[in-house]
Amino acid sequence: MAEQYTYAVARIRAKELSLLNRQDLEQLLAYKTEQDCLRFLVDKGWGETGMDGEEMLSHELDKTWNAIQELVPDLSAFSVFLYPVDYGNLKAAIKSAVTDNRPERLYLYRGSMDPEQMEQAAQKHDFSNLPPIMREAAAQAFQTLLHTGDGQLCDIILDRAALAAIQQAGKDSDSPLIRDYA
Repeated sequence: MAEQYTYAVARIRAKELSLLNRQDLEQLLAYKTEQDCLRFLVDKGWGETGMDGEEMLSHELDKTWNAIQELVPDLSAFSVFLYPVDYGNLKAAIKSAVTDNRPERLYLYRGSMDPEQMEQAAQKHDFSNLPPIMREAAAQAFQTLLHTGDGQLCDIILDRAALAAIQQAGKDSDSPLIRDYA
């Protein structure tokens, strides 16, 4: 166990070198074009040449989660950090089902749930397969969007539910980190 901990600490310390410091952020803000910003980030070890901003951010997010997964075999302790992604995907699934429109790159990945499961639930208007904490808000948001056409109200319902889920996870957790986050 001590060896695992030592390895994890050393790995994280090595990764800290690629973090942007205050000076880096100020320099980044001083650039006039997106291309200059992206070039600066590539020079700092972020992404690869030719990536746009979204691709670079997605690439870095994948690297981060892969590193966490390498160090911590059970990611369930981190699921609370994925709730915003899950609820964002639920918004997309509901809006897609109600408007009968499915744009490209609709879902964010790296959530704790499969976005396709949410899409099927929204298409069938049956949210019983979703986690209990999500079911009621999903049904309410769906009905609200269906009857009012108000996408912002749908977002508010699901954002409130996401915050409530995070808060509940904090109350249920033994981890001070999760409690503080919540």
